[in-house]
Amino acid sequence: MEIIEQIVTSANVFSLKGVSEISDEQRYLLAYKELVYYLKYLFVHYNNQISEIPDNIFDWEWSKFLLNLNNNDDINEVSIITYNYDIWLERVLNKIGISFNLPPMINGQEKTKFKIFKPHGSISFKHETDRDISAFEVNYNDLHSDCAADDIQIEYDELWTNNTAVFLIPPAGDSNRSTNNLNVCVRNLYEEKLKNYGKNDLVIVCGLSYWHVDRTEIDSLLIGPNNDTNLININPCVNQELESVMNSLFKNYVHFNSSKTLKDVVL
Repeated sequence: MEIIEQIVTSANVFSLKGVSEISDEQRYLLAYKELVYYLKYLFVHYNNQISEIPDNIFDWEWSKFLLNLNNNDDINEVSIITYNYDIWLERVLNKIGISFNLPPMINGQEKTKFKIFKPHGSISFKHETDRDISAFEVNYNDLHSDCAADDIQIEYDELWTNNTAVFLIPPAGDSNRSTNNLNVCVRNLYEEKLKNYGKNDLVIVCGLSYWHVDRTEIDSLLIGPNNDTNLININPCVNQELESVMNSLFKNYVHFNSSKTLKDVVL
C-alpha cells in the first residue's frame, strides 16, 4: 500500500500545477496512469461476475429504504454522493425500478428524484468511440482524462472495451485538487446543494473510513450542511475521529451499527 500512496500523492500534488501533460521521466505519474487503467478493468471484471441482480435484492434494507424515499411524495430529491467506481448502485436502482441520473451527464433522464454524483469517476463513463481490443495500450500523454460533460456517455453493458479515456481517481486521490472540467463540474453541483441543507433535510453517511489521505475531501462535504441538518452515520466499525468530527459539526447526529435500523428512520 505504501507504493500506492507514493504514486497517488505524487499525482495529487502534480494536479495542483494545473497542467496535465507528463513526460517519460516522471515515473510516478506514468505509474499513476497504469494504476488507473488497472482499477478500471479490475472493477469491470468484478461487475461481470454478477450477470444479473437477484430478485432477493428487494429484501435488502437499503433497497427498502430507497423505495420508501422514491414513493414518498414529501421528498423532493435524493442526492447520492459515492466514491465507488462500480455500478452496483445503478444496477440495483434499475432492478427495483427507480429512475436516476448522474449530473452533469443527463442521458435522457433529466427529471428524476434520484441524482448520483461520482466525483472519483465510474467504470460507466465513456468518451468517444472504442478501439479494437487487440490494440490496447495505456495513454500516457496526459495525467487525467478530461472533456466536457456533454461528451461523456453512460454505458452499463459494454464495459470490457478499449477506450483511451479512463475517468477514475484512485483511492487516496483527491478530486478537490483536480482542475479537470468534469471533476470540477460534479463537485460544484453537489457542494452547492449541501450548503442549502438544514433542519428539514437528512444526510446519511455510510461506510466512510476517514483514512488520513481522504480527510480533506470528506471534511469538505461535512462542513457544507448547516449544523441543524439531521445526520445519520451507518458503520459497524466506529471511527473515533470521524465520530468526534460529526458530533462537533451537527446537533442532530446519531450512529447506527447496521442498515437494518433504516426501517426505524422517520421520513
